[in-house]
Amino acid sequence: MNRFWATLWTPDAFKNNPYGWATNQISHAALGAGVAWMLFQIGIWPWSGLGAYIVFELLQSRRGQLWRDAAEDTLFFAFGLAWTLGGGSWILLAILASLLAVGVWKRSS
Repeated sequence: MNRFWATLWTPDAFKNNPYGWATNQISHAALGAGVAWMLFQIGIWPWSGLGAYIVFELLQSRRGQLWRDAAEDTLFFAFGLAWTLGGGSWILLAILASLLAVGVWKRSS
């Protein structure tokens, strides 16, 4: 079990792994959506979750995470927040799917 958590918290940009990158970014979007819902339910401004997540990514960068990976992770987390706060907007979902498609394509070449 400790190996699972160690793997989960180890920064990885998935440079030559399009499937790993896509599932990683989908997970960040889902996390953002869940955090937005949870914060809204307990009466905290949901966008404050993005600030906390940025701090987390900055801490991860000290563990060897690439800046581009941190930016991508933060972008997908923010999309998850925005999607939840936008009531499940189809436009945001289409943008998210487009970003995922481009990212997978770039890692497949």
